[in-house]
Amino acid sequence: MIFKQEGVWLSAPGIVRFGEREIAFLEAEAPKTAKRRARLCVHQDDDRMHQMLIAFCRDSWNPPHAHERPESMLVLKGVMSVLIHGERNEPKGIIWYHPIDLKAGDFLRIPAGVVHQPLPVTDCVVLESAEK
Repeated sequence: MIFKQEGVWLSAPGIVRFGEREIAFLEAEAPKTAKRRARLCVHQDDDRMHQMLIAFCRDSWNPPHAHERPESMLVLKGVMSVLIHGERNEPKGIIWYHPIDLKAGDFLRIPAGVVHQPLPVTDCVVLESAEK
C-alpha cells in the first residue's frame, strides 16, 4: 500500500487482492484520522470504475450526498444503516427517510442522483465501494 494522505492509501497497479490483513489495517487506522475513516483505493486515477475498501468508525460522519454515477456497497464486516433521503413533501416541508440496514455479506446499489447517508451501527464497518 502506498500512503497518499491522511486516511487514504493506494494499491499498486495490476491485480489487487485484499483480505483480513488489509481489513485489520484499515480498522486500526480509521480511529487515528480526523474523519474517523480510512480507505484503500484499488483503482488507478484514469480507471472508469472507482473501487475502494473503506473502514468507518461508528462516530465518523458522512453528510447526505448523491453521486453522478451509481454506487455499490458490499459490507465485509460490521453493520451499517444507509439512509435514503426522499423528496421534500410540500407544503409541510417534511423530508422522508428510508433506512436500509446492511450486515456483513449484504450488497446495496444506489442509482445515480439518489441522496443517501451511510451511518455505521457497529464500532467499525468495513465495506467495498464501487462507482462507475
